[in-house]
Amino acid sequence: MFNNARNGDTTNALLSRFSEMLSVSPKYVMFGLSLANEGILGGGQAVYDQYARNMQQLINQSRANNITPILVSCYPNSAYSSVEYDYIIRMNILLQSFAPQFNVMGAIDDGAGRW
Repeated sequence: MFNNARNGDTTNALLSRFSEMLSVSPKYVMFGLSLANEGILGGGQAVYDQYARNMQQLINQSRANNITPILVSCYPNSAYSSVEYDYIIRMNILLQSFAPQFNVMGAIDDGAGRW
């Protein structure tokens, strides 16, 4: 088992460390990154697009190395407005089309994107 998680990680940070994981030849990798860490609060569509693009790249790199990616859905944050909540919901739907996903949002969402 290999844990490369770091609090506050962004997709860019994880992409820069992707090769570290290859040294242990995993069969599976779990990606659980926050849109809040990515900068969705105030970052809007540009941040949404960056996150989607980088997640697709992480998935593609995983598959190219014979690693099965598993995604953890984006999750609530006490600071989200209805605007950010819409981005989170849209991203989770998009992520479902990329790879298998654990839906943590459904378990802890208050219906407005908060814990």
